Amino acid sequence: MKTFLTPLLSLFTLVLSFSSPMYAAHVTHLQAGPDLHATLREAREMRRLGHLAPTDTLCITLPDGEYHLTSPLLLRPEDSGTPQGPTVLRAAHPGRAIIDGGVALQGWRRPTAVEARDVPAAVRQQLWVCDAPRVNGRIVYTRQLWQDGRRLPQASLVPTDSLLPMLGFDRQRREIVIPTSVLPGGTVLTSGFQCTMLVHQRWAIALLRIASMRSEADGTHVTFFEPESQREFDHPWPQPVIGDTLQDDRIVSSSFNLVGAPALLDRPGEWVQRYPDGLIYMLSDDPGGAAPAAPVIIPVTEQLVQVQGTISRPVHDIQFEGLTFRHTQWNTPTSQGWVTLQAGLPIIDAYKLHQPGLPHKASLENQAWIGRPQSAITLSGVQRIHFDRCTVTHTGACGIDYTEAASACHVTQCSFTDIGSTAILVGHFPDGGYETHVPFMPDSPEQICHDITLSHNRVTDIGMDDWGACAINAGYVHHTTIADNEVSGCKWSGICLGWGWLPRPASRSVRRQWTMHHNHLLRNYVHHFGQQLHDCGALYTLSWQPYSTIVGNRLEQMGRAPYATNDRVFYIYFDEATDAFDVHDNQMPELRVGYNQPGPDLRTDF
Repeated sequence: MKTFLTPLLSLFTLVLSFSSPMYAAHVTHLQAGPDLHATLREAREMRRLGHLAPTDTLCITLPDGEYHLTSPLLLRPEDSGTPQGPTVLRAAHPGRAIIDGGVALQGWRRPTAVEARDVPAAVRQQLWVCDAPRVNGRIVYTRQLWQDGRRLPQASLVPTDSLLPMLGFDRQRREIVIPTSVLPGGTVLTSGFQCTMLVHQRWAIALLRIASMRSEADGTHVTFFEPESQREFDHPWPQPVIGDTLQDDRIVSSSFNLVGAPALLDRPGEWVQRYPDGLIYMLSDDPGGAAPAAPVIIPVTEQLVQVQGTISRPVHDIQFEGLTFRHTQWNTPTSQGWVTLQAGLPIIDAYKLHQPGLPHKASLENQAWIGRPQSAITLSGVQRIHFDRCTVTHTGACGIDYTEAASACHVTQCSFTDIGSTAILVGHFPDGGYETHVPFMPDSPEQICHDITLSHNRVTDIGMDDWGACAINAGYVHHTTIADNEVSGCKWSGICLGWGWLPRPASRSVRRQWTMHHNHLLRNYVHHFGQQLHDCGALYTLSWQPYSTIVGNRLEQMGRAPYATNDRVFYIYFDEATDAFDVHDNQMPELRVGYNQPGPDLRTDF
């Protein structure tokens, strides 16, 4: 095994004080050393010991280079600046200071005969193996590898952007039936490897770890491990469809792919990982079968930055400028599968109500409790924490996530590319013990994210691992503006606003406490969306959101998802209970707008 250690080199600092028009009257400069954890401690001590006046800006400059992390940078209330003198973490040259959660694999070699026995004979001359690194005392397991800035595909039954039709979906036996004829050798299960089924289901996907495969006359019956088996077969929305008839009389069924078994290795650049020793198998893309020439990057941490405060003690007045954040893991599907309700938000438990109706919604026929995907950068309990001209790329799951109690923050002029799930998440999508259809009205109104601005960002190639994610998703928020962004390359929807499927409350006291209002989608350019899943929109909304607007957006190039089981793809989709928006002056090549039980106060000029 290879061991990767972050070098603990001596911290070099340069402290100067002079006038600068960039921030405040006085700027103290701190040059980061190779150990960013130590740099942040140095900065914290400068604040604590009173070396900075409240009006002094502390500017931490990262010289050009890669800063490899095996654990996230932690920023707490003690790291805060002030409104007049913020703390600024900036690149000496924008884009050239890289905070990186990945390391290069080392020691590629030819496999032994035993190691190669489950790989098709036709490609064994292309096969190389490598030990996964050991970081912080543990073997690194991964679902992601990158080479030359390209996400490498895991071995799959058909190419990763292709699917095959299911034959059956049995809720009682908790089995999916697939054609036996497509399986190499009749099965793909191999000891030491975790084969996963990707399931295409309406507006989402599921990733299910395969427990068994049994060949019968009608096909191969596949069962799955817990907890995802219960989640997949108990939840009513969304589930696969078998033999549905569309309006044009086409008969469609949901589709699938198989991923992660050595028997599926058949295309250059594909790879799998063996458990528990972590050995990585990869097919060379060199015509002569040479070892991988360019470094292959394996991510070793799920998070790069964690900013954590509380309502009473927030982290505040910190700016990130010109930094690049890249290479993070997303391993949840490896241990518990992945079944989502919508927008990349995972189901923890869900089931159909045989007798519909709950106190807040008489027509409700299902219940669901959800979690939240991992993010490269997470922020909670924060005020005035900004990202300017940063790049977030090559993530296992999400990019930036303002989870709760965030206010007066902005993300501007940033670039998000090759994102595993959602690029920017903001606000509550109630999790834990909070049923997702119940109106979220916390004890403290400060728990709700508000006064958030996401503007002039470029977001492309989204949902690379979880197709059901969107580019930007804001849930329970108020006074939030999403403006002047360019969004493209989305497998499902582009920009989503709102949560809960909730109409205007009848009670005046509840309306006074309502937590979604004064939100705005302005002048965004959204194109090339709905590329793999439908029931989507370039702009997508939910629930009653008074004093909100959708104005001046340019929407085009909707996708025609090749494996969709419906044709519900729209430029603007007003999903259930959308209400109290003013909608006007939006451009689209044709009037394709979706409505699902909108409220009476939705004002449009179509």
